[in-house]
Amino acid sequence: DPAMQDSLDAVLYGQFVPKSGLVYKAFEDKHIITPPLSKPDKDWLVVLGLDLHNRNPHGVVFMGLNKDDVWTVYDEIYEHCTIPELATKIKSKMGDRWPPALSIADTSSNEPQSTSGLTEVQMLTNNYGFYILPAHKDVDAGISRVMHLLLGDKPSLYVNEICRNTIREFKH
Repeated sequence: DPAMQDSLDAVLYGQFVPKSGLVYKAFEDKHIITPPLSKPDKDWLVVLGLDLHNRNPHGVVFMGLNKDDVWTVYDEIYEHCTIPELATKIKSKMGDRWPPALSIADTSSNEPQSTSGLTEVQMLTNNYGFYILPAHKDVDAGISRVMHLLLGDKPSLYVNEICRNTIREFKH
């Protein structure tokens, strides 16, 4: 299984394998949708991925899952803004698809802010009507799952070409 080869080498041969650099070597131009989608398909299950930060830019990916279990990252937000501004931007991009079927946040978002004492997730949940689940903490399992979605003649993960930050993350 190519998705697990680095981890196997680390366990079997004691090789150090950093969790940085080019992680998704299987990501290619065939995974990028051109021309760009203007909005999600009406039949997709819409899911948000949230990487919230107190001092760094927030990262939000808007994903759709179709009936054939194919994921499409169709939009993104990557910017430094307040939580009220972020909530407004997310709801604006979702339009009549609000609320998403599911929102998942990186667990690093669990640091309370010094001013409110609340985490970014708590602020979005309490003040803006989001329902957010914490992401699974098993990094190797997550990397393996994404690699499986990327592999094969007919991949199960695509990224809209307007999602430049997501594409950059995959390629570097």
